[in-house]
Amino acid sequence: GATAFVDAEDVGAVAAAALRDPAAHAGRAWTVTGPRSLTYDQAAQILTSELGRPIRYARPGLAAYALHARRTLGMAWPMVAVTAAIYTTARLGLAAGLTGDVRAVLGRDPIDFSAFAHRERAVWARPGA
Repeated sequence: GATAFVDAEDVGAVAAAALRDPAAHAGRAWTVTGPRSLTYDQAAQILTSELGRPIRYARPGLAAYALHARRTLGMAWPMVAVTAAIYTTARLGLAAGLTGDVRAVLGRDPIDFSAFAHRERAVWARPGA
């Protein structure tokens, strides 16, 4: 399924706007999304292009994901349950919806995943590369 990847900077900017002017946001529930929905394979392609090395989405099943999260990543079982629910939602395509809320609040388009990958590429850089 596709996911409307959202940049944490957009989430923070929308939250800050609401905190700066609570009256303007009273009774509103903003759903912050990115500008387009991508499959995890598409996200991997963007990262491959940005990093200059192959990135692939492994498509783990739910049980394999939960065991990896617990054993390899050291997540507590409650966090495994939360992330597994998010993962399942994404796999079913239920996270693909887009909104215009970033534009409505900030007056600009949301940050695209490609821009995020470019901005944060050093995070994934291999040491010595």
